[in-house]
Amino acid sequence: MIIDSIKKSNGLLQLVTGTVVFMAFVISSNFLKDMSKEATVVGASLRFLLSVILAGVCYYFIKSEKLFNKSIKLSRMSKIWLTILILLFIAFLVVALNIGDNIQGVLSGGFGLFLPSLLVALSAGIFEEFLVRGLFFSGILNLFQNNRFKLILTSLISSAIFGLLHLVNIIHSPVQAVLQQVFYATVIGLVFAIIRITANSLWLPVLIHALIDFQPTITSGTVDVNPWLTLIIIYSPLALFSIITLFSLNKNLNQQETNL
Repeated sequence: MIIDSIKKSNGLLQLVTGTVVFMAFVISSNFLKDMSKEATVVGASLRFLLSVILAGVCYYFIKSEKLFNKSIKLSRMSKIWLTILILLFIAFLVVALNIGDNIQGVLSGGFGLFLPSLLVALSAGIFEEFLVRGLFFSGILNLFQNNRFKLILTSLISSAIFGLLHLVNIIHSPVQAVLQQVFYATVIGLVFAIIRITANSLWLPVLIHALIDFQPTITSGTVDVNPWLTLIIIYSPLALFSIITLFSLNKNLNQQETNL
């Protein structure tokens, strides 16, 4: 069921390429910040252009936004676990991330805040999803394509990479804040991986990622410090149900590949 472009690709090369692309993004982003403040339309536009170009490089190596020739047929249990996870994730977005207030905050800030916030949010969604759930995910899946736990391993490893990439923020943010960002980005990465698998597309993760980042403070790049206990209480249910859902999806894929 896994598409040929993933089966026949060089997984190690894709991982190395992804690392180089990320380094290019970090270096270029710092250069752009020196040229223009991030909060300006010009700075945000340049970052958006950079993100689209590098996302295009990622797409060149994965050759398709799909993972499977046709979407996985979900079992009854998979549908139940997925429904629970979706409801939990929606509650998380509304209550924990205050997504409604964030959107209202951007809209009330006028065009000078709206356009840069939109461009930076789209930049993050497009680049990070094509890099992590696209290039890295495909490379790891290629390496584990014959493993019966391939979806679980690929999702866990790519999510850990997604979290660790945020260590780059340690340059301009408190260490504890960055470590917390690594933690919750890894958990959210599991949810994005499941969305990627079930939707068999990159665009839904891109849109949700951009929606999460669409907030008044996104242009400043600041990271807040929160109590660790609070973060663990909030993110543990997401992590638990994500892993349960992944096991169920992995079982569905194995059964359908056996029946081919």
